[in-house]
Amino acid sequence: MVSVITVAFAAFNEFATKPLAGVPRPFVKRLAHEGLLTAKEFYALPSRSQRSAFLEKTLETHQDNSLVKSLHPDISKHWISMTGFSFPSGHSLVAFLIAVNLAFLVEHLVPRGRWFSWIPLLWATGVCLSRMALGVHSALDITVGALLGGITSCLMIWSGLLNRVISRTN
Repeated sequence: MVSVITVAFAAFNEFATKPLAGVPRPFVKRLAHEGLLTAKEFYALPSRSQRSAFLEKTLETHQDNSLVKSLHPDISKHWISMTGFSFPSGHSLVAFLIAVNLAFLVEHLVPRGRWFSWIPLLWATGVCLSRMALGVHSALDITVGALLGGITSCLMIWSGLLNRVISRTN
């Protein structure tokens, strides 16, 4: 049930919330600021595969641009694969949904678990910060994503869903 809820929230975020908000990714804004593309033109393309091809061609065409030159090839590849909208961060949402659930389970199932329950939260924070470092999300994107994931997880805990998991293992 926990997995079903996690997948449902991730899918809803990706296919409903993000297109409705329509916030361009930070790297798209940076490329637009450099005059290499316009966000409107980029997001007007009807599919992710078309946006990926467009972005790949743009980066190749402007390989002498200082921004493009400064990009590590792995970051360029990541940008080419991340062509949807930015807000809120799905990675942050899922990371905190999983982390809060794991922290709760660790605290209740592991001897002296309270001492270790912070570890999943540290991992989730790392996921959030990596999204900013890669240029695919802003601070607002990851904050809202993390809050949505954390709140959803707290609601799952409050509903007693995870208590059933604990009672089955004892």
